[in-house]
Amino acid sequence: AYGHADVAAGTPLTADTLFRLYSQTKPLVLVAFLILLERGVVSLDDPVSKYIPGFQQAVVGEKRKPILRPIAVRDLVAHTSGVGFGPGFHYVAENDYEKTYVDLVSRVDKKEIQSLAEWCDEVAKLPLRFQPGKDWGYGYSSDILGRVIEVAGGRPLDEFLEAEVIAPLGMKDTFFAVPMEKVHRLSALYKREPWDGSGKQRVRFVTADAGGSGVTEDISKSVYCKPSEPDDLAASAPSSSVFLMGGQAGQVVQGGGCVCSIAGGLVSSLRDYARFSQMIVNGGEINGLRVLKPESVKLLARDWLNDFTLEKRRKPLFVWLGCNECYFVFFVL
Repeated sequence: AYGHADVAAGTPLTADTLFRLYSQTKPLVLVAFLILLERGVVSLDDPVSKYIPGFQQAVVGEKRKPILRPIAVRDLVAHTSGVGFGPGFHYVAENDYEKTYVDLVSRVDKKEIQSLAEWCDEVAKLPLRFQPGKDWGYGYSSDILGRVIEVAGGRPLDEFLEAEVIAPLGMKDTFFAVPMEKVHRLSALYKREPWDGSGKQRVRFVTADAGGSGVTEDISKSVYCKPSEPDDLAASAPSSSVFLMGGQAGQVVQGGGCVCSIAGGLVSSLRDYARFSQMIVNGGEINGLRVLKPESVKLLARDWLNDFTLEKRRKPLFVWLGCNECYFVFFVL
């Protein structure tokens, strides 16, 4: 490892430094789904409404047109479901119906929504961006897939991941909430400043400093965790942190990594994630432990997009600038 986990404190980056995974949570969720697929518990052709009944009434766009076919589980895997995305770090709603996603994110930030089940029920009420299977668009599909895993697997997503993926692989530093005894290893969170949305303005990286308890005007400040100042985590006390065990964060376990403004997903170390990645590279096995069948791992490298959505996939993605091809082919199918 090279560099610093906390620049101001001079804390060196190591293989055991803890990082917020955000959307790198998706690969673990996909592996969990493939485990259920191997067991015959789920099918790629299952309608999502089998697991989340609210999607039976899904509609499309501002005019709320009826869907031409049900959203299938494979649409969640390939991001062809039509489900949109919230504001994220730099997102601006382009029209009135996209603002409904912004409102949903705000409700998660305010802790009005307390579970993945409740969150998915609310997402099902929002209009889709396009007809299922007719386009490609990055959105909340992986988070919804997390709820499919909960229903099909018979336990909460975090418990399923721990029992079926994290613990078997010996990933001792991977969790949704960081234990207090490990908080000193959590890397500082930095943001680019200034930001004008164009990507052309000269920027510098600054620490996203604490901004008080609850939701702040600068939401990036409400998820801050600086290991050199363990008493200043997301607000004025560790109990406020969205990343710490015992914190006051909402209880929406995020399979895609970001159902609120910025915080979300798993926290892990380079050592743990390297072990997980090596299992994938080895075809589903590591040190005699088989997590997935080789044919299941091959699904991760398959091109799931038809000719219509292929060009959409190839367009540069502003949020994932420079890594959309490898990221989406390998990690998001």
